[in-house]
Amino acid sequence: GLWRSTDDGATWLNVVSGLPQGDVSDLGRSTIAVAPSTTLEPTTARVYLLAANLDDGNSKQKDVYASDDGGRSFVGEGVNATGTPTNPNGQQPNLDVLSGQAWYNQAIAVDPDNSDLVFVGGQLSMVRSSDGGATWAVMADWLPAADGTRLPYLHADYHAMAFGLTAAGNKVFYVGSDGGLFSSTDAFSAAPGAAHISDGLNNGLVSHLVFNLACAAETWPANLQEFVIGGMQDNGTRLRSPGSAGGASTFDQVIGGDGIGVAVSRDATALGPTAILASTPFSIYRSATGGGGNSWAPFTVGLTGSLPFFVRFAQDNNAADGQTFLTFTDPNDSSIYRSAGGNPWQQINGTVHYPDGGSQQSFVDYSKQAVMFHDLHAHQQATGVYGATGAAGAVFSTSDSGANWTAARVLGTNSGRNLGIKGATQFAFDPADRTGATFLVGSESALLFDPGSANIKNPPTQPVPDDYGHLFKTFDRGNNWISITGGGAIPRGSNASTQLPNVPVEAVKFDPGSSQILYVGTWFGLYKSTDGGLNFSRDAGLPLVKVNDICIAPQGTNLKIATYGRGFWQLNLTAGGAAAGVRGHGDLDFNQKLDAFDLIDLTAALGTTNQSPGYRQEADLVGTTNAIDDDDLTAFLVRFGGAP
Repeated sequence: GLWRSTDDGATWLNVVSGLPQGDVSDLGRSTIAVAPSTTLEPTTARVYLLAANLDDGNSKQKDVYASDDGGRSFVGEGVNATGTPTNPNGQQPNLDVLSGQAWYNQAIAVDPDNSDLVFVGGQLSMVRSSDGGATWAVMADWLPAADGTRLPYLHADYHAMAFGLTAAGNKVFYVGSDGGLFSSTDAFSAAPGAAHISDGLNNGLVSHLVFNLACAAETWPANLQEFVIGGMQDNGTRLRSPGSAGGASTFDQVIGGDGIGVAVSRDATALGPTAILASTPFSIYRSATGGGGNSWAPFTVGLTGSLPFFVRFAQDNNAADGQTFLTFTDPNDSSIYRSAGGNPWQQINGTVHYPDGGSQQSFVDYSKQAVMFHDLHAHQQATGVYGATGAAGAVFSTSDSGANWTAARVLGTNSGRNLGIKGATQFAFDPADRTGATFLVGSESALLFDPGSANIKNPPTQPVPDDYGHLFKTFDRGNNWISITGGGAIPRGSNASTQLPNVPVEAVKFDPGSSQILYVGTWFGLYKSTDGGLNFSRDAGLPLVKVNDICIAPQGTNLKIATYGRGFWQLNLTAGGAAAGVRGHGDLDFNQKLDAFDLIDLTAALGTTNQSPGYRQEADLVGTTNAIDDDDLTAFLVRFGGAP
């Protein structure tokens, strides 16, 4: 539907009949832009409607429709694959700007002073019309160098556009995409392809969506212990290493596009790990130079099935070669593969043993459908002990390198509880049990379901109650599951201050040396237990953000996390005399400036270390240890401009 109100939203009229009737049945997601310069005359106000095709399987740009009667009737302008920009290029040969992701990326804006000047942003490009949609020019591109054009760079996947004014009263055009916030002071006036577009507003703004990360092994040289690599949604695979181009304080983009799964070898040279695995959707790459990821090559030999969009890896850190990795393929194949020492991938499906006593050479869920795998895990202390999670609450484990797999009962169920939970996420073996029978699994599902229902395709569901939660432990390879919810007891105690909140769990990790120290990444921050899950606490120094992955240094000296929206974070877990990790910048209230409020917070934290409840990493500006002292105060005042 398309709805119109002329009384501030008190009543609404469906005006879909004003669209070309031949198009109405095929319109999908749509975005509206109204010309402010015409709204004082609502009967003739200019309205633009950017629309996708309805078919999600072929979601491309349907058209841009224009109305000159306040949205009562619209005319299609042919802004789709049938039209051509005035300056086409290999990436944007026609006006299908939204392309195959019209369900995801849409942005349209009209100049507040000129109803004929309109911008459309889609998947890879931005186009502009200066004549009300009659003709269009490409104004920006995601990969101008690769296309051989001289267009300005603007990141892919457009979501928002707006016009504003500077303090001096000059017009500014803003674009929000998967690469952050961009601005231009001449995009509305420059010749096609000649606009100046800046991403400088992103400086200091940490908003990356990180899927997975990997960090240094204990066998690496001391100078590499701060190494970290992570895959980011639409912002590439980023690597921080002393051997990288920017040095130890810079995250270099080593692979572009969507960065997802990553893994590193146990061994390393002085410049970096001997082998690194990284991925983009449907593909795997390997760097084997030992030089910090400076050279990459496709690494898919031996994979007979197709890779999924969300590629994942696990590393068998205990294998003799130090370069043994696992991955999986999509539901058309649903297989698990292993590669040792850089050799081709080999399938390790083996024989899968199911709770009903049956066995077969394939992975299926409770409804006998091929499993869509979600994650992989290798035991921290024992080689050949692997675990895998999948959709529909499917969980599998092996203790003989994949010759035999045990399929667990549906996640969350046990002999007295028949309701299960889907959305299985990370898998974590208890380091004290080298047989692999004891492990934890998280879930991100909001609903419980009945796996025994006769309606297998659409079983009855209900919200997840607090005493069920989203984290589960088994002592018998998943034949029985216990809820881990904290509060002073298992499954649940009454101490609300130490309970694990009933929210989706994305990441689960044991400390490598202790089955009592447990870290849980939820959709609302990181939680820690030091008593095996009886009680939990949240680190107040971290934002309430989704934690996708956790990497703990083998000696437990520091912990790095991947957040979905706030980039990478690091906690130094050893005593206050430990060597300092990432330095703070002094902006304790995150308002992008140093002011008196930051000074108040810094002085309140004086005398604390990274082991103190009041420690603030943002206030730890200088020094060789993790402590906030007079040197940090002096450094802050210098940046502030002297004593207030």
